[in-house]
Amino acid sequence: MWGLGTSSLNVDDATYTWIHVDFPVAFVKQWLAARTDAPMSFHYVTGMGTDANGSEHWAREKGRAELEVAAMAEGTGLRTFGYRSAYIRPAADRVHAGHKFLAAILRPGALVIDGEDLGNAMLEISARSDELANGTLIDNADSIAYAKAHGE
Repeated sequence: MWGLGTSSLNVDDATYTWIHVDFPVAFVKQWLAARTDAPMSFHYVTGMGTDANGSEHWAREKGRAELEVAAMAEGTGLRTFGYRSAYIRPAADRVHAGHKFLAAILRPGALVIDGEDLGNAMLEISARSDELANGTLIDNADSIAYAKAHGE
C-alpha cells in the first residue's frame, strides 16, 4: 500500500512530482527487479479528482503515476490499483471534532472511508486475483463495498 504524499499546497510543482510520481515509480521499478515468484499487488492511494488529463497539476501527476506503474506492471504478475477516495478518516483513537464534522458532511455521498476499512478493501481486492485487472481504479463507494465483503 502506497500512501506517501503531501498536499499540493505545501510544495512547489517539481517537489510534488518528485514525491507523487518519481517515488512510487522508483519503488515499483525496484520491487519488480527484486521480485522472485509470487503474484503481487500495488495499492496506490491517489485521491478523488485524480485525472491524468485534469486541469490541476496534482491531479495530472497522480494520474500519470497511476498510468506509469500500471504500464510497468504489465506482464509481470504485479497488479496495480489506484484508490480515489475523497476523505480517509483516521483511526478512532486519533479522531478529533474536526474529523467527525468533516465525516458527517461527506458520509451521505459515500465520500468517507475509515483508514482501517480502506486497508480491509485492499486486502479483499488483493485476494481477488482474477477479478480485477492491473490498473483498475477504485472509487470510494467501491472501497466501502470491498471492505464490507472482506468482513464476510
